[in-house]
Amino acid sequence: MLHYDAEPVNPAESCLMSFLFPRLVSVPMSGSDRARLMRRRAHWLFLARKVAEVKQHEAAAVLGYANGTSILQLEKGRQDPTAVQMQQLADLYGVPVSMFADPDPTDEERVIAARAELARAAIELAREDHQVEEETPQPSDGRPGETPRRQLA
Repeated sequence: MLHYDAEPVNPAESCLMSFLFPRLVSVPMSGSDRARLMRRRAHWLFLARKVAEVKQHEAAAVLGYANGTSILQLEKGRQDPTAVQMQQLADLYGVPVSMFADPDPTDEERVIAARAELARAAIELAREDHQVEEETPQPSDGRPGETPRRQLA
């Protein structure tokens, strides 16, 4: 068995490594998933730099850029950083690289999700109320909301 760099690999070691580090299957992202990932990454790149009190030109220098324009492009989500750039920025900002590589939802996304959940709950309650109203017996004369009249004998 050959390794990628064409050096021989011990089959037992290869088996152990494949057990410990299974191969990840690459699945292409949809356009909206990619846009969401870039938006999240941009959000956390900006926030991490601000909290670390690092100027754009300082971050640009670490990545080997002449000015802060390239950092602005990353923070606006117009350009996606490489894995090496994410690691360099994570080290500079003092945060784990996972903050950029696998970014959490932004605060805005969390608010939108919470509002959507409340809307779903309100719709479900309205359905339950409607169902209870349908199951409630109607007055005998068929007019909803009126109490039945007593007939005198």
